[in-house]
Amino acid sequence: MRHFCRIGFFVLLSAFCHAQVITIRIVNVKGEQPLPGQNIKVNLIYDEGAERPAKYDAKLKLGTDASGRVQFALPTPAPSHLWVAADLTLERWTCGCADLVSTEDITHTGVVVDGAFWRKRLKAQPGEIVLGARPFTLWERLIYRFRE
Repeated sequence: MRHFCRIGFFVLLSAFCHAQVITIRIVNVKGEQPLPGQNIKVNLIYDEGAERPAKYDAKLKLGTDASGRVQFALPTPAPSHLWVAADLTLERWTCGCADLVSTEDITHTGVVVDGAFWRKRLKAQPGEIVLGARPFTLWERLIYRFRE
């Protein structure tokens, strides 16, 4: 029994010592195909008066890999919120891919950022942010060309 208590203690201790890794995944909401080569901006936001790490990068610029994912480790102590935004190829994609999200929500349940219409379809795992984008319709492409 003592042996199991020691193992349990070290497992619990290691969970608190390692930085939480956050995954951001950007997908086409129609079929959930990944969108590689997209730029993701993340701002780490600490509450006023909250403890902050001695050195950390508050503004991250990341690029999605071939599977439409980026990963980064949260600093310790973790920020209370993350501002996440996708910088998509505007001629082709549209989305509501910018939001202020709670770090606690991300780590416990995962968060979907895509506008209310698709939210029921996409699912996020704990530690994951899913950004949903869709291709422009023909009508939107025509309007976009006239705006230039």
